[in-house]
Amino acid sequence: MLIPISIRCLLALLLIAPMALHAASLRIGTSGQYPPFSQDHQGELEGLDIELAQQLATFLGQEIEFRVLPFSDLIPALRNDSIDLIMSGMSITPARSRQVLFTSPITQTGQVAIIHQRNIGMLGEPWQLTRDGRRIGVKRGTTGEELVLNEFPSAIVMSFDTIDKALAVLTAGELDYVIHDAQTSWMISQNREFEELISLNQPLSEESIAWAVSPKSRELLLQINAFLTEARRNGELDRLLRRWLPLSIYTNQAPRH
Repeated sequence: MLIPISIRCLLALLLIAPMALHAASLRIGTSGQYPPFSQDHQGELEGLDIELAQQLATFLGQEIEFRVLPFSDLIPALRNDSIDLIMSGMSITPARSRQVLFTSPITQTGQVAIIHQRNIGMLGEPWQLTRDGRRIGVKRGTTGEELVLNEFPSAIVMSFDTIDKALAVLTAGELDYVIHDAQTSWMISQNREFEELISLNQPLSEESIAWAVSPKSRELLLQINAFLTEARRNGELDRLLRRWLPLSIYTNQAPRH
């Protein structure tokens, strides 16, 4: 029996469409400014999220395409379908969870205070953050900014587009503290440019870091979580965490005075 041309065309499209969908690149949004998760090193992206993204591509049998965006633009880009996945050291929060679907956590972190070494006697204890008029720098759109605005209402808060800008102002003596992710702060403090700065050891919060997809992408979420389950099972996730995050976070939140 002959099949009409119109039906044959429809059948061909139905066969081709899933293949085309699978072959499309997975568009990954990242800031490229969040070491050790994602950073630009001499024009190339590197970090924990970048290595995991390459392994995810192999697991899915799919090409990936990185799109570098300001951190505060990542969720809007996901919601307007400009990207498929956020991989940028993003902490899970209730507000973000109302906009995106988070994967199972990659690791744990917490916010810590960074100060200039010369101020260790005056600012080295966590409770000293609560003094009126403390000048605190944060990266815009982060959980560090949210923490400071909520927990330290008497502080003078300065928000920056990049953490490097905040640290430069701290180094110049125009800030008392910078509040940022513990692992990121530890990595940055190893930079010779900021060798006069030190991170205080006690985290001010406890957070889980994960990737995020659109609420419309539940199938992708299941695939990514399957990848993470396998990476935990075979030890690959633990190996990469030891490589990129040599600092372990143990939270005992600071007392409030």
